[in-house]
Amino acid sequence: MLLDFVVRKGVVYVPTLAKTEAGFYRTVEPVAVVELSDTQALKSALKGKLLEGNPLIPTPEPGTQRTFVLLKYSAVKSLSRFDKDAAYWTISEENGVYEFGPLKRRKDRGWEEDSKAMTQLPPGSSVDDVTDAVVESVQSSLK
Repeated sequence: MLLDFVVRKGVVYVPTLAKTEAGFYRTVEPVAVVELSDTQALKSALKGKLLEGNPLIPTPEPGTQRTFVLLKYSAVKSLSRFDKDAAYWTISEENGVYEFGPLKRRKDRGWEEDSKAMTQLPPGSSVDDVTDAVVESVQSSLK
């Protein structure tokens, strides 16, 4: 299970992260949009997406233009402008162990996991434990 979300100017965008038949992920709708300061709404949005999981979608045809669904919700016209003020985060679960943390910019303008900043929760942590830890970490790091 994988979930990515973005914090930009006090707003958190939590898209659905779908897995293609080819095995890569794409952000798709629906997207939950909540204020960073609204702790309960943020926990609820993250919990909902974690419980939903990663829906399986057909692999897009080669050459298909990729759209960045979050631009529609942010009223920003370009990805570069969006990214300028954005903090990307990820939550993953493998074999009952959750890990989360911020993503860092790659040299090629993409984003990647910052292994030094990742937090691993104890095995058997509940989704509520995960959302509590993630929200606390995100809110405290972006104050």
